[in-house]
Amino acid sequence: MQSIKAAALTLILAAPVAAQQSGTDGADTERLQSCTRQAQLVAGAVEARADGVSQRRARRGLRKELGPEAAEMLSAWIYSLPEEQLTPAVGDAWQAQCIAALEQLANE
Repeated sequence: MQSIKAAALTLILAAPVAAQQSGTDGADTERLQSCTRQAQLVAGAVEARADGVSQRRARRGLRKELGPEAAEMLSAWIYSLPEEQLTPAVGDAWQAQCIAALEQLANE
C-alpha cells in the first residue's frame, strides 16, 4: 500500500514537470534534476521525521517547495511510514519512481 501511495504522489509531482517540457535533451536534463530535487525533499522530510520533527513542521517546510496540496499528501505519506522504513532508501526509491513516471508520461 505504501508503494502505491508513493507512486501516486510521484505521478502528481512529476506530471506538471513533464507537461511543461518538450522532448529535447535539455528538457530531459531538467526532468531528471526535478526528480533529484524531489528525492532530496523526500529524504530530508524522512530524516526530519526520524529525528522527531513534527508532521506540522515538516509540512510547513515542504509547502515552501511544493505548494500546500503536494506538501499535505507527501507529509501524510512520510508520517505513515513504519519507523524501520525511515532510511535514505526512501529518497532513492522516490527518485527511481519519479524517473519511471516521467518515462511513462513521455510515452503516452
